[in-house]
Amino acid sequence: MLTSRNDSYLLSPSDDAKSDCLARLIDRTSNAGTCQVVCIVCALEVFAVGTEEFAVDDIPESHLLIPLPCHPRQHLTNGILLHYPALTLHDGHLCGRICCECLQDGVRGNVSTYRLNTEDIAAMIEGRLLPRTLDLLPAIIGITIIGPNNLPARNLPRFLTVKNPLYSDISISDLHLDLLPSDVDVPSQLLSVVKHSSDTNMLDQEHEGYVVEDDDDEIDSGDGQLHYCLSASFSLQLVVNGDAGVVPLQTSGVIDVEASHLSNQDVLAHAFTNISGAGHESYAVRHGGFVNEYERRDDEGNRSVSDAENPNHLLGAFPHLFPYGMGGFETACARPVSYEAHAKWCMQYADGRFRQDLHFMFQVFGVIQKRQVCRSAVLEVRKKAFQDHERAFSQLTPSDLLEASKEEAKKQPHSNHTIRSLKQHLSAVRSKVMGTDESRTKIRSYIWGMTMMKNPPSLWITINPTDTHDPVAQVFAGQEINLDDFDATAGPESGRRAFIIANDPYAAAKFFRFIIASILEELFGISVDEKKHITRREGIFGTVEGHVGTVEAQGRGTLHLHMIIWLRGAPTADDMKQQLQSPQFQAHVANYISSNIHGHHDSITAESLSSVPRERCISYSRPFDPRLPHSSGELQAVECQLVRAVQIHKCGRGCLRVKKGRLLCKRRAPFPLADNAWVNADGEWGPKRTYPFMNNWNPTLLLATRSNHNCKLITNGNETKHISWYISSYAAKRQQHSSNASALLAKTLAYHKQTESHNDDLNQLNKRLLQRCANSLSREQEFSAPEVVSYLMKWEDCYISHHFETIYWYSVTSLLKKTFPVLVQKK
Repeated sequence: MLTSRNDSYLLSPSDDAKSDCLARLIDRTSNAGTCQVVCIVCALEVFAVGTEEFAVDDIPESHLLIPLPCHPRQHLTNGILLHYPALTLHDGHLCGRICCECLQDGVRGNVSTYRLNTEDIAAMIEGRLLPRTLDLLPAIIGITIIGPNNLPARNLPRFLTVKNPLYSDISISDLHLDLLPSDVDVPSQLLSVVKHSSDTNMLDQEHEGYVVEDDDDEIDSGDGQLHYCLSASFSLQLVVNGDAGVVPLQTSGVIDVEASHLSNQDVLAHAFTNISGAGHESYAVRHGGFVNEYERRDDEGNRSVSDAENPNHLLGAFPHLFPYGMGGFETACARPVSYEAHAKWCMQYADGRFRQDLHFMFQVFGVIQKRQVCRSAVLEVRKKAFQDHERAFSQLTPSDLLEASKEEAKKQPHSNHTIRSLKQHLSAVRSKVMGTDESRTKIRSYIWGMTMMKNPPSLWITINPTDTHDPVAQVFAGQEINLDDFDATAGPESGRRAFIIANDPYAAAKFFRFIIASILEELFGISVDEKKHITRREGIFGTVEGHVGTVEAQGRGTLHLHMIIWLRGAPTADDMKQQLQSPQFQAHVANYISSNIHGHHDSITAESLSSVPRERCISYSRPFDPRLPHSSGELQAVECQLVRAVQIHKCGRGCLRVKKGRLLCKRRAPFPLADNAWVNADGEWGPKRTYPFMNNWNPTLLLATRSNHNCKLITNGNETKHISWYISSYAAKRQQHSSNASALLAKTLAYHKQTESHNDDLNQLNKRLLQRCANSLSREQEFSAPEVVSYLMKWEDCYISHHFETIYWYSVTSLLKKTFPVLVQKK
């Protein structure tokens, strides 16, 4: 029998309640819910919900919109600066919409930058003249194609003459422009130096963690198994045993945030490699010092406009984004804007120029990471625990760290106390830097904190939204699609959709955030406002008390979510163990599994699988609307198509691992079979499953997202009792390719000692050591473009329902010792 305290636990919602949740999500993702407008004040692309329309003459506090200074190319309306393309004419008045942030705040109330050694380059190549001649392009551009395929056609950018004070001494040669081929051709001089590499090991790494999408082709290899041929417009192709494979990729970047242990020769080898053929003159171009990536200030301490001799790092590096040499980050303006706020604004800017420039977003991301490292290191060196080891840190040698690397390779604890202490302080520094491994480990504290408040969690869910083909993502990327009266034959075709999303990582990240928020609020029934107030209603799994989820990018760069959910009425671990001994409680749990976690479909068996056609691009559709008249057979047919397209697992090189001489699937396929949903006294459980390669799914969630997902019940069984630790470890898993941090730090320490050989300031030495070590650990991290956009937009990589306040144990102990001196005397 269920105790009164747990009467609500694992009570399955009615079909009507689930249909109501699905209807809510459909409305949330309708034309009205996804409508976007451009704010005429900040020129940002925002949702129409929450904006307000104003006539230009009626804008309050309009004097705040007078530009200072005013540029002759600015288009003023009634003497104020507005985003003119967003204005419309209504009844003879210019009108536009203003976002809530502008109304509240203003109207109503690791990439490194080098300065090129231009003097040497000018002496080498025709002075200050752009573009370069075709004979010189191979000396400054290197191209490597990975894989056996031919070089694809790529458009070359056109050189534009701009009135930019930073480039005022550069001339554009019409003669050289005329010598360039048409936009669709690559100069033969560049084709002659293209390198091809047949090493496709990197493709296997990119394929790691790949979740099959609904546009991937199946190939019958003759071994009784179906294998997927992955395809998209932006892709890497490889041939394995004669079979072609294509992996669709979002753009990824490796952030070298400081280049702290790259010599000049290393930088030259990567950036200016001369791969011209025999008989051509060789050129040697050396870089100058680092460009200052901080703001420029005048003698009075005010922000100043940079000049050609000391350019702002973004104005100088991206003249196509800042064509007039104005408006850069941290330049002189009436109201100071932080670097992070300006970066967020750029991602939302209406014309999309910033968010579609991958070099720009990775550059800005790297600068922010470096600044966070610096701020964190400054605070860390002030701690007494660090100061106690200052002398020991200064006496560390690269050989000490190399010895530690051997211990690390053997998975042994470090025997050197100083190295253990250094790594602890490095972890503390990096925990305050976005995107680092250490910044994600705090999710463990959230999980245990939620468990203390709400008892153990009940569900573990993984959601993989299909950004490539979902029509909502296409709308966010600027496509005209009617979501209320959807026509799958209208809009861009499959290849074009993949191109659009790959070319707009902001739209991909925005779609992911929007669809996850819609799922949490409309399907799961839990919403959190800006003040952290939680509103709950019955969702598709019951009443959700709380959740902790983490965002991750799979091998090809798209985002997915792992989430733990706490349901209302969840018993303690001891109560769960006791109640599982009851056949009545086992039947109650099995009934919940049967209703909410499916692993079987009547139309899909091992025998019938090959006869059930797999519909490609099934996510380019709208959810099944339960409010429309339909028969039960229609619903079954739709669910069958979705299960066949996105929930069938096929083992391949991305999931197979060799363990003890056996080839095993890391997702534990084939899954155990059962005639009915079940749970036993030990907490082990399973859904009804008659085909061993069918993933678990929730019917309402499948209809809503039309994408791959997985659901697991958390009991106290052997498979699930440690799932909290597993998911927290999974969320905090290392993102670096290098698994031996000590070896990496050894190189950094060698560089540090060489560079700082004449510095005898112990505090300054150790602060720089912390900064260099932290940056070195970050330099090998790989981020996809949607991840970088999410960080720049300050969209956290964790979804937490509750607000947690961090209590620093060092501060607690210091206060206790100060209040109770006797604690200092006693050990």
